[in-house]
Amino acid sequence: MAGKTQHNYPPDDELLRRVGQKGMTQVAIDLGISRGALQHHVAKVRAGRAETEQPGITQHEDGSATVVSDADLPKAWTPEQLLRESGLDINEWKIVRTRVNRWGSPDDPKYQVRVDVVPIAILIQLPDPKGWTPPPKPKKARPTKDKPIKVVVCGDHHAPHHDKNLHKVFCKWLADEKPEAGILLGDLLDAATVSRHRPRDQWSQGLNEGLRAAFELLMDYRHASPDTQWTLLPGNHDARIQHAVIDKVSGLHNLTAADDDVPALSLRRLLHLDDLGIDFAGDSDADWDNAKAPISKRLVARHGVSTSKNATQVMLNKLARTSTIQGHSHRMGIDYSTQHDEVDLEEPTSTRMGAEAGCMCEIKDGLGYTVQPDWQQGALLNWVYSNGDFLTAPLVYVPGRLLAPNGKRYEV
Repeated sequence: MAGKTQHNYPPDDELLRRVGQKGMTQVAIDLGISRGALQHHVAKVRAGRAETEQPGITQHEDGSATVVSDADLPKAWTPEQLLRESGLDINEWKIVRTRVNRWGSPDDPKYQVRVDVVPIAILIQLPDPKGWTPPPKPKKARPTKDKPIKVVVCGDHHAPHHDKNLHKVFCKWLADEKPEAGILLGDLLDAATVSRHRPRDQWSQGLNEGLRAAFELLMDYRHASPDTQWTLLPGNHDARIQHAVIDKVSGLHNLTAADDDVPALSLRRLLHLDDLGIDFAGDSDADWDNAKAPISKRLVARHGVSTSKNATQVMLNKLARTSTIQGHSHRMGIDYSTQHDEVDLEEPTSTRMGAEAGCMCEIKDGLGYTVQPDWQQGALLNWVYSNGDFLTAPLVYVPGRLLAPNGKRYEV
């Protein structure tokens, strides 16, 4: 019986180089063998080689990344293990493709894992407003000489970690009191999974869950008091989305739809604020520390930048000659300062207010940041007069009850 024809092939590296340069057919002609025989031999050479790649992280222009493990792993890693070992937070990246290079003998296999990932910020799922018709957008109410308007101020919901019972009784109060205007002081979202902080166990729900919760919260407010004109300020937690986009996918920062001029990943679009009939204050989500909303010519609302125990004094000392209400600190308090002007004979004294509006989030375990926090839940109600005067009073929430300045107690 005749044996198999033996061909004199060049060394493996040289053979693969030639095939890469000239092609399979031309190399077969050069060697004087059939193309099928050469193709079979090249396939065996390639199968016996470790097709390894350089380990590490490669960032791509579209914001995605490829993570490759070390070669010669003793066993196959899971994609999640590879991300952790590479220093990537699995809560911030979505795995879209996994490939494994395998070589070696059946008794001693070797592996190399390659994972393609994209930032979670790219994979945001918008809340779906279909099937819901919002009340008509309310007209702006103005105080008259004889009748002030009511403006409620609240913030720091940190959805989906807003206090569900507080939300219920606050909606009861809205339906009963029907303020002409409302201002949301920011940090409507918690957005823990796109922050620079490490995951905080049960406090690190996904961004999409927070967006849905915030959207439903705003819908409830609009239904409870359809004629209340709401304005949303951005907070530092809300800005985490834009910061994540800028840090990881800067080219998408100002991405807009073809027929739109509002960034697709802004709060205004992600929460359907236009459809909800809610105004947005500030130039952008990321400009949260400069954004403000006027309540009267003597009173302005900001998210706030101070969380110190004397945040009200910081406002009185460092901000302009206007009274200020802020969120951010999760505390409730009102402080006053009187200034004297010997030149102004009509108003020789002027009194300014610095106020903290409390928070609407859960306070147990301090959202994972602190233990037994000194936070207070509730909101502030303001009566605003036509000349700019105002009077501010707290709505204080204690477990299960909202104590309101109208003398009523709203219970779950």
